[in-house]
Formats: sequence, structure tokens, C-alpha cells
Amino acid sequence: WRAVMDTYGLQHIRPSVHTLAARGTDAIELEEALWAVALLEIYARMQLQWLKRSRGRIYPPKASSALAALRGVRRVHVKRLGIETVRLVAAVQICEGLLREYAERHGPEALIPQRKEPFTRTIILALLDAEIMTEGKRLGNGHTIRRDSLYWLTIEALICFLSQSGFRKCAVALPAGVAFSLMHLSLANVVWYIPGASNALPEGWRRQAAASLVAAGCLLAAPTAAQFAMLAHGAFAVVRPPPDKADQLSLHWGADPIYLPYHPTEPINAARRLAEMEIRREVPAERRRHVPLFCDADGEPLRHGRLDALLRAMLLVFLPEAECRKYSWHSFRIYLACALLADGVDPATIQCMLRWRSEEALRIYARLNAERYGELLLRAVHADISSVRTTNAHRSIVIDADDQ
Repeated sequence: WRAVMDTYGLQHIRPSVHTLAARGTDAIELEEALWAVALLEIYARMQLQWLKRSRGRIYPPKASSALAALRGVRRVHVKRLGIETVRLVAAVQICEGLLREYAERHGPEALIPQRKEPFTRTIILALLDAEIMTEGKRLGNGHTIRRDSLYWLTIEALICFLSQSGFRKCAVALPAGVAFSLMHLSLANVVWYIPGASNALPEGWRRQAAASLVAAGCLLAAPTAAQFAMLAHGAFAVVRPPPDKADQLSLHWGADPIYLPYHPTEPINAARRLAEMEIRREVPAERRRHVPLFCDADGEPLRHGRLDALLRAMLLVFLPEAECRKYSWHSFRIYLACALLADGVDPATIQCMLRWRSEEALRIYARLNAERYGELLLRAVHADISSVRTTNAHRSIVIDADDQ
């Protein structure tokens, strides 16, 4: 937006419609025309970027993407700056005309949103398979697989964690340049329900974990290796969701934990993988709040760009490049939604388990105890999602507006 405004020598912050109204109708019409021209300028810049680097995308950008950017700029004016700008009527009309031209040139199928595909159980198992991800294999992004390293153990734990929690990438890793803070997912976001172990739970957690687990006196904030050795059927990793894209202050889901059930042999089992990772890390209780749940080889937070490159390199080990483009870290979230749907779970409950903000999802959570939550997850990892395509899942379960 700044670049477009600088091109025409205009101020980045636009005047309110009330200010313009005092100058007359012509001023309002001129401002509406300016926003429409900005749409065309943004769209042209998107097309140039696509020509330079298509990143495997078959079709060029759509005018609707430029309109979304323009609406984002207007939203900042209205919600953050308190400036009610002119409406985007002219820009919307131009966008509709551009979309019609786009459909005539590329076919109407080109307008269908290209969302990432869900992973399947087969693909997730391949990512975890020691015979596919072999010791010493050099991946294309500069990684070398060291299966006994803490870093590789962390990546496997992350894969299982995303498969069963449905977290977005932004919840488990940080963009470049962003420092880790109390707003991010730390080891303190996880406590453990281990039957037979003694209770050592912070007071804040007592108000959030299921009453049945607290009453059992088996919740631990920082288990020892000996206590982790007591994990068995009926144990849980209890995760408090951090602030996320749809809940930026953790006001809606922060007090509603996720119950990850322990299983001793199931390959896709987040609780067991997290326990293995924690045993290796040995972070004392007083430091857990300040240490990321998932770290790189240097103990630093995982970063978006490096994770993206790693996942692509891992997929290329056993999939063609064209197939790899269908997937991202968001595919784990879609996988969980599809697996639950294929197992017969109703859409509202799926929204609840993936922490989509709706009144119905919040009501359903109130009826989900830890045991039922864990049962649904254990069944979902074995569900056949071949009959549940991404488009079907997005049609019946609104889990996201994008693939981030």
C-alpha cells in the first residue's frame, strides 16, 4: 500500500469519508477512484511477482487477491485508526470485471480456490518411518537426518502433535525476526496426567484442567524421567492453547485444554512423542514458561521458513515434486478435520476440537470430557479419509479461511 501511494505521491493514511463529504461529492468520487486505481496497481504488482516466481502455481494471481489486500488496508484504517474511509464500490465493480475476463481466459475452474490437500495416514507414517527417513540421508534443504538427535526427535514430535492437535504453523513456530515471548507456546503450556504419579500442578492449571483429572491427583507440570516411565493407557498430555490466529489473546480457547491421549505403540501419538522429547530436554519446572515447546538444534524457536523447507525436503524423499506442492504444514490441520469427519464426528464437534470460534463449538467443548476427547483422537488416526476430500471438508466444516 505504501509503495502504491508513493508511486502517486499520496499520503499512506487516507482521509475519512466525513472529511471528504465536507468538500463535496466530487471529493468522495475522486477518493473512490483512487482506491480503484490502487486495486489495479496492486494487481499488476502481484502478476509481476508471479512471472518472476510462480512457485509451482499453474494460474496467475486473481483480481480477488488484490481486492483482499485492498480490503485489508481499509480494515486497518477503520478498526485500528478509527478512520471510516470511502467504500470500495468502484474497486469491487472493477474486480468483478477482471474476474470475468480471467474466467474467459483460463476457464472458470481457475477461479476455484486452490487449498492445500490433507495429509493421509500413509503420508504421515512415511514422514515418521525410519526406513524412509533413513539415518544419514541428506535432505535438499541442507538438513542431514540424525535419528538419535534431539532435533529429529523434536520434528517427529511436532508431526504427531500437529496431527492430533490441529494447531496452525503459527502456533508452533515463529516468523523470522520475531522474538519468543510469553505469548507463544512454551513447555509450560503442557501438563501431564499420569495415573499413579503424585500431583504437582500450578494453581492456574487446576482451574483449567478437567475436574476429574484434578480430583485424581495425578497432574504433573514437570514430570521426572521416572514419572514419565509410568505413562500407560489412560494417561494424557494436557495442552493449554496459546494465542492463535483466530484467538489472538487466547480469550476464547485459552482456558479449554486439549487432551492428547497416550498410546504405547501407535506411531502417530503426540503424547508419547512429547514425553520422549521432554525426557531428553530435562528442562526444570521454573524455566518451562520461558522455553519454547519445540526448538531447533540450537535450542532456539522453530522458524516458519526453515520448517517449510524441511517439510518440502522430507516429502520429496518419497513423493514427486508436483505432488509435494499440494501439501504444507497446514495439511496436518486439514488431515485432523478430515479424519474426524470420516470417523463420523459431527462438524460442530470438529470445529470445537480445532478451536474454531463459534458459540456452538464453545458449547460442545463444555460437554467433552478428557476421556471422550482422547477417544475421538485415537479413533481418528485410523480413519480412512480417501472419501473425504479437502473441498468436502471445507464445505461442511469451516475450519479456516486460508492455508496459514
